[in-house]
Amino acid sequence: MAAAAAAAASGGGGAPPRPELTAVGRRLLRQYYELCKRPDEGQLAVLARVTDREASDVANWFAACERAESDKERARQRAEQAKAAGGAAGPSAAPRPPQQQLSPQQEKAIDALRARGNAAYQAGNLAEARKLYSQAISLDPSGASAHAHKLHSNLSAVYASLKDWKNSLLHAKRCVDVDHNFSKGWSRIGTAHANMSQPALALQAFRTCLRLDPGNAHAAQAVTSLERQLPPGSAGPPAVPPPAPSVAAVAAARPA
Repeated sequence: MAAAAAAAASGGGGAPPRPELTAVGRRLLRQYYELCKRPDEGQLAVLARVTDREASDVANWFAACERAESDKERARQRAEQAKAAGGAAGPSAAPRPPQQQLSPQQEKAIDALRARGNAAYQAGNLAEARKLYSQAISLDPSGASAHAHKLHSNLSAVYASLKDWKNSLLHAKRCVDVDHNFSKGWSRIGTAHANMSQPALALQAFRTCLRLDPGNAHAAQAVTSLERQLPPGSAGPPAVPPPAPSVAAVAAARPA
């Protein structure tokens, strides 16, 4: 009797602890989690039986998976916002050659190629438009032409139509590198980032577009949509500020 009482007091008479969840059980729960992240009581009961768990254990497992997934998404969003704050949505990292003065003949040749590129693009001939815009840009590597920013913007649009978001982003950045205040260039940056699953960078670009063009309905709609994708309580990155004026511009603005 004393021995039995001692065994009961020490827990020796209780149910043995359940073994660890097997690899097969974990795989089964993971597959079910991909289909249904919040199973109801009936589903939990079935999963508990097939994995030899308590329903509460299975519910805790699902809750832990959901928390881990949410933490991972918040970390990804924070990393994107930090990258955006560092100017990742700003001008292209590749420096342009020093700007050179173009002759009237060069300007005329560039403008003719741009016009032909526009016609090809409007006709849906994307390969021809890409070739013509690229030829025009090659005649003006420093971006001295009056239409340099539009050439890069148009080439960005061609690549967007081809779903080549990497090159679309590259030329959109070069567009705003030539003319920081060209709102359409920022809109193209936003579109490329959005299609590359980079919502924080897309939001910054569209906010910059709105700063430059407050009546842009497409940019306003994109900002509203992208803000919904941010973690709760996050405002996202602000618009890219205007560039600082050059020393020459400041000097020219001073009264004589």
